[in-house]
Amino acid sequence: MDNVTHALAGMLVAEGVCVARRETRPELRAAAYLVSALANNLPDIDIVYTWITGPKPLGSLVHHRGHTHTLLLALPGAWLLGLWCWRRFALRNSGAKPRDRRLLIGLTLAGVVLHLSMDYGNNYG
Repeated sequence: MDNVTHALAGMLVAEGVCVARRETRPELRAAAYLVSALANNLPDIDIVYTWITGPKPLGSLVHHRGHTHTLLLALPGAWLLGLWCWRRFALRNSGAKPRDRRLLIGLTLAGVVLHLSMDYGNNYG
């Protein structure tokens, strides 16, 4: 899957969750879309260290779907991303609630699992 597809899938999940929660605050909905799109692309951060193994395309072929495409690294990374986004959201919005924190962190955790599931279901990812 390409990164645009991952981002759109994440935003679709965020919309579904916001509708189910009857969330009407535009600032929280925007944060949910953003955090979900970022989390759905987080496992592809392996592009950062592909230079280790030499020239393209070998570096990206060796490392893509590597360490960052495992639950062992993806879930802690998602949790850190969710916590970071929550703190940024809470600093900008004085009315932030613990329920909002659960939403943002939950979307990041679900996002990486969705990414891994989508990549598992095709040979392109």
